[in-house]
Amino acid sequence: MHNSQIKWTQELRKIVYARITMEFGPYQSWGATRTPKGQSKRFARVLKELADYLSTISGKTIASGAIHQQIAWAVTK
Repeated sequence: MHNSQIKWTQELRKIVYARITMEFGPYQSWGATRTPKGQSKRFARVLKELADYLSTISGKTIASGAIHQQIAWAVTK
């Protein structure tokens, strides 16, 4: 793996999923498939905050889009 790529660890995913669940409730209550219904701006803000935090603790740049991909992967049926 190239050094500039982030390795998604279980610990990073736990941080992401805990924060998303705290902010928006369980996925089953979202009312939409990829973002909580009617909350796309707030969702984007939370993803940005998570990206900044994870970038700080990992020492690598993590984009909010990468976090959104992790969430999309987690909720794919």
